[in-house]
Amino acid sequence: DKSILVVDRGMISAKNVKQLDLDVQPYVFALRLQKKEKELIDMHRQNLKLIDDNTSLTEAILEENGRMKKYVIGHSKDIEEQSATGFEARLKRVEEKLQKIKSDIDSGKHNLTDRRRKNISCMLKNEKVSKFIKIEFNESGFSFKRIDESIEKARNYNGLFVISTTEIGLSGEDILKIYREKDIIEKAFRTIKSEIDLRPFFLS
Repeated sequence: DKSILVVDRGMISAKNVKQLDLDVQPYVFALRLQKKEKELIDMHRQNLKLIDDNTSLTEAILEENGRMKKYVIGHSKDIEEQSATGFEARLKRVEEKLQKIKSDIDSGKHNLTDRRRKNISCMLKNEKVSKFIKIEFNESGFSFKRIDESIEKARNYNGLFVISTTEIGLSGEDILKIYREKDIIEKAFRTIKSEIDLRPFFLS
């Protein structure tokens, strides 16, 4: 038996992937939905087929860094619902904050200083909604509105995911199962840490 590295999307970088490919390390990765992944989804989403009541999958094999890799493109109804709900809640939360700031400035309670402009821009960036809410500043205040076109484009990928693996002989369902088992192990480890009151430690 060989070991397969299973990693979540937050841990992946192009540099790490290239090194693992040089080391010929077997792996299963979930990928961030960036331009390349969205193009892959758009090419293959019409081939999605249900594997259960919640999940649809399709597959594509491509070469990258001198290795053949299988890409599993999937859609989850549960993830789509959660993503849509979370996205809308985030937009509304930011809009409420913006409206409060705007009301305070319009009433004369606060002035629109350079620092306040910067804080508003930073808030949009931190909440990851800069692409979806447009701010227009003027001498005395500001206005804001949703960017509907960008919002609709983002919603078009709700519930979709891409998993990359070097194990091209495995089926899409097996690859998804391997990736999901990572969560079981992580939850078990968190439980163990809480049971024995293990504190974090750091390496210098």
